[in-house]
Amino acid sequence: MLAEGKKHVIVIENKILSGLNGIDKHKNLSQLSAYKEYIDKNYSDIQNKKFYLFHPDYNDIDIAQFDEPAEKLYKKISFSKIYKFMKEKNEPLKKTPKYGKYADDFIAILKLHSKNQNERLQHIAMERFFEVLT
Repeated sequence: MLAEGKKHVIVIENKILSGLNGIDKHKNLSQLSAYKEYIDKNYSDIQNKKFYLFHPDYNDIDIAQFDEPAEKLYKKISFSKIYKFMKEKNEPLKKTPKYGKYADDFIAILKLHSKNQNERLQHIAMERFFEVLT
């Protein structure tokens, strides 16, 4: 995701059930560095550039393993942090005319992805168990 303003550019890479892609094993670079190169080339006049990697708690990506320069550039934010923030903002979000009706569903999805691997597997097992019962 790319958000641009007159003085800021924000890049967010969201990783659900996925690792880093486009890895050049010879150069130790990933898609994250490709995004940085794109931003540097196309937004050279903007000084304030921020890069974030959102990841579910069950998918903690080790950026340095694939792309050491990107490790220093991207700030990793777990879904549990996003969930906590959005849960606090849920009531005002519900009051927005266009998207308010989706607020509770959005929070529920964030909650699911804020679980660690064991909690997530337990949740899936319980869902399947109840599907068999019904």
